[in-house]
Amino acid sequence: MRRFLVPLIFVALLTVAAVMPVAASPADAAPLNIGENCLNT
Repeated sequence: MRRFLVPLIFVALLTVAAVMPVAASPADAAPLNIGENCLNT
């Protein structure tokens, strides 16, 4: 059980960490900047 629970919690924390900055900042500015950085690099 623990073997599956630890990665699940880890992925959940990563998802929360990725969504929080987008939710905190204006919705029209954050995703565009993140997308441009990913495409350029």
